[in-house]
Amino acid sequence: MEARGGTATSYEEHSTESLTRCVTQLHGLHNALLRELLAVGAEIDRRNAFTSDGCKTTAAWLRAHLGLSIKTSTAWAETAVAFRELPHLAATFAAGEISFDKAAAVAQIASADTDEAFAEEAKFRPVTALEAQARRHKRVSAATEERVRRGRALSWSWRDDESRLAIWGSLTAEQGSKFIKAIDRIAEKTKVNEDGQLMDLTTKRADALVELAETRIAEDRDPDRATVLINVDLDTAGSVVRGEALEGGVFSSEVMQRIMCDCRVHAVINDAEGTPLVVSDATSSIPGWLSKLVALRDRECRFPGCHNTKFLDRHHIEWRTHGGKHSADNVGRWCRMHHRLFHEGGWSVRGKASGDLEFIRPDGKVIREGPPPLDYDVKKWLWEDLMGFEVAAGPDPPVPVG
Repeated sequence: MEARGGTATSYEEHSTESLTRCVTQLHGLHNALLRELLAVGAEIDRRNAFTSDGCKTTAAWLRAHLGLSIKTSTAWAETAVAFRELPHLAATFAAGEISFDKAAAVAQIASADTDEAFAEEAKFRPVTALEAQARRHKRVSAATEERVRRGRALSWSWRDDESRLAIWGSLTAEQGSKFIKAIDRIAEKTKVNEDGQLMDLTTKRADALVELAETRIAEDRDPDRATVLINVDLDTAGSVVRGEALEGGVFSSEVMQRIMCDCRVHAVINDAEGTPLVVSDATSSIPGWLSKLVALRDRECRFPGCHNTKFLDRHHIEWRTHGGKHSADNVGRWCRMHHRLFHEGGWSVRGKASGDLEFIRPDGKVIREGPPPLDYDVKKWLWEDLMGFEVAAGPDPPVPVG
């Protein structure tokens, strides 16, 4: 029996019984290793350490470093946290007595009081039965849809020199239940802001309300009526100084740089008193052909671990103000949060948008999508100590020899 490089060991000469035992034992080994990985993930979650890599959740952090799917990373992250309160379930899983699918299902319904009983029950109950029980446990009734009643109201007012908008209102109980459900459903997906700082619930709800509004604007078929118009002041060198929306609101130069990455632009000529005299037709800050090409290529945010598909902004890797070109290699799409990192968070990105990208944190650490290869000492332990092969010296990673 030989194993060379990254190829699998040959099992043609083994009996079916031997292969069956091999599969079950390897599954147990897989569980034991995954249990340790989940313990690390739980500690990352406890520390909120995912924020330092620009990620919003532990699941996103796992996706960024391991290249996992949303479904898998979410299940790993949720189960990792649950294992902290369910030691019997975690031990049963690590011993290889139950599959991860069973452990993940039980983790959704077990408590500290029922941990031991559920861990034992999971050994013989079908995984489909456990998953069905988990679905019933977390099922939420849909809010009743009723006609809008009299007395509803919504008002707003610009405050602090138009740097913020204050909003207040009143809704019926039926409307309120729908509103809360929609807002919190969006808010629960995010834990940190573009600066990597944890957000409190009220902040997340404010951002969720804006996302709902953006969704409605994006669905409007009349681009002129659905467009937010912002007057931009330039200095004598042509640099952005500030911006002011017609509906109210004043924006800094950093915010305007981000907004102008991906927008329609009208050139306006004012007289000495600031009265508009001439307004040009709208032109896109990025050519239409390039916008379509990038949209077809980048179906989701390009930031490691982020699979957001809504409200993606186009961004020049090398900024236009720094000499960057309109090209498929220089333009990619990022969600609003990660786009802010490049303009207001001190992050940068390098590489080609059509290929591999590296993301540089403000402290200089480089983040890339997916996991690194096994370290030499780890692979040496795997092949020599665990599998019983001699590892040839020299190459990294090592090549096992039979």
